[in-house]
Amino acid sequence: MHMANIQNLNKQQIRQINQSIPALGNEGSTVPNRLSAGDILNSLFNLGGNVVTYTTNATANTQDTIPHGLPYVPRGYLVINKGAAVDLYDGGTAWNVTNLYLKATVANVPVTLIVF
Repeated sequence: MHMANIQNLNKQQIRQINQSIPALGNEGSTVPNRLSAGDILNSLFNLGGNVVTYTTNATANTQDTIPHGLPYVPRGYLVINKGAAVDLYDGGTAWNVTNLYLKATVANVPVTLIVF
């Protein structure tokens, strides 16, 4: 399990996010109130968030306990990388100030999340 606190993306990181999630907007868009994907994620980071990397349970569809490192109960997460085609879903236990609980459709897959 790996966690890293994140804040203030640099321009290159924002550009990379924009390229990987183009449907959310365009960097420097002239459309009023339309933020790019990188701008949206940077805003989330500035609210406080952590990048969490873990490997899904050895048995598919079994709850994983994932420490998030935030000083509050998370509001959500975004999957930013996964080692195989896997879906994550609510594990059934209420999230708390220490952990979030998820299940995965595939066993032993490395996953990276932004938890906010």
